[in-house]
Amino acid sequence: EPLKPDQIQSPDDPVRRLAESREARIARAVASSLRAFGDALDAAEIERAIQLADFASIGRIIDSQNVQDILSSAYNPIAELYTDSAQKEFDKYEGALHLDPLVLGMVVVPLRNEFVSSLSATAKEVIKQQLIDSLSSGAALDDVASDLIQVIGLTPQQAKAVQNYRAALEAGDRTALGRKLRDARYDATVRSWASGEAEVEASKVDTMVGREADRCLAYRAQTIARTEILKAASQGIRDAY
Repeated sequence: EPLKPDQIQSPDDPVRRLAESREARIARAVASSLRAFGDALDAAEIERAIQLADFASIGRIIDSQNVQDILSSAYNPIAELYTDSAQKEFDKYEGALHLDPLVLGMVVVPLRNEFVSSLSATAKEVIKQQLIDSLSSGAALDDVASDLIQVIGLTPQQAKAVQNYRAALEAGDRTALGRKLRDARYDATVRSWASGEAEVEASKVDTMVGREADRCLAYRAQTIARTEILKAASQGIRDAY
């Protein structure tokens, strides 16, 4: 959700500086949770669900306590920033006001739930998109499951981009060289495939797609962090009153 004008502090605001100093840490926490999210999914379980056409059960995996706890852990440093921002605002009054940490803790709960709910909803969109695209193309079940796990931490747009990147590589298409988040160390390999000098190697395609997916995840984590730090700082200041 885009920030509103009143949620953005001026560049020299001390709370904004505090928020920006936490950005890298929060981005790492989000990226770690999104990766752990994929690691928590069971490929065999997904394959069984597809075989039984029980697609709803795949979505229910997202709602499992284990997955919800993993996603919730990404919010921990954001919650700390929220309370620290509120404290910094209170410090301006040099003890004239009392900050109740229990009240702030209660306020953080719905904020955390909203954060986790947003990540969960996006993941379910990715599941739907991947299943429709993969099954309509006649992909093998094990490939459907592994591909889904690889992109579950991305947005639908990113997941589609990764899927298209794989297709371009497998076809020896030079358009794969135009990807901003590609691992440029493999450009010579892609050129050799595109020119016909060498045959496309499935193992290298998997490696390159994995790198692309991981870079997309890191980019998403950075985007989330940049949005959440300013939101948390703004809300911390507002709720301090």
